[in-house]
Amino acid sequence: SLNIPLSVETVCVFTAPIFSANASWATYLLTKEAKGHGAGLMAATILAMVPSYISRSVAGSYDNEAVAIFALIFTFYLYVKVRFSKRP
Repeated sequence: SLNIPLSVETVCVFTAPIFSANASWATYLLTKEAKGHGAGLMAATILAMVPSYISRSVAGSYDNEAVAIFALIFTFYLYVKVRFSKRP
């Protein structure tokens, strides 16, 4: 036992919103690498307001879309970061 006072229900309810917030952060990072700070902020804002993404990321919507979208965007960011780094 890990003595963590969380129920499975609580974890299921908060998984999608937490990963959706992280997806907005990852979108900012990816777009900032490609186009700059302002474009990154705009892309993160647009992602946070897209109705189809909101319906997949509300609290209590326990499915894998929110986690998968975050993983996809963050993987693209890491690829771009490594691909265009100046290290040999």
